[in-house]
Amino acid sequence: MITLEEIELSSPVEIIYVDNFKPYGEYRLYNNTITIDNSLSENHKIFTLVHEITHANCHKKECHCFYPTFNKTICEYHAYKGVLLFVKKHLEFRETFLQEVQRVLNIGMLWENHAEAMTQVIKLLEYKELLGDKL
Repeated sequence: MITLEEIELSSPVEIIYVDNFKPYGEYRLYNNTITIDNSLSENHKIFTLVHEITHANCHKKECHCFYPTFNKTICEYHAYKGVLLFVKKHLEFRETFLQEVQRVLNIGMLWENHAEAMTQVIKLLEYKELLGDKL
């Protein structure tokens, strides 16, 4: 099983842990850091860190979701797709991923860009191979 420390080593930016941080994680473009809620379970920290590292990697690679103009929905799509591909390699995170899919879709309008991005991710063949029709 992959560890949090292994995921941390793959981060292109500094990671900061803060108790009771809301939302669970955040990539901050202005200072190139990732902040993660330290009160999350180990699996959820890993899941959230993979999501935020995907944002950092998109920024570092000058992905079209950041350049020439920032597109929040595409950024979230890339991050959730990155998590999906991670979960395909590390099946022990399937249940955590399914819980996150349900949480994001239930929040809906509060996280409109997240919900729209997740709706696109669940249409992917990789999602169907991993979770079938589960929502």
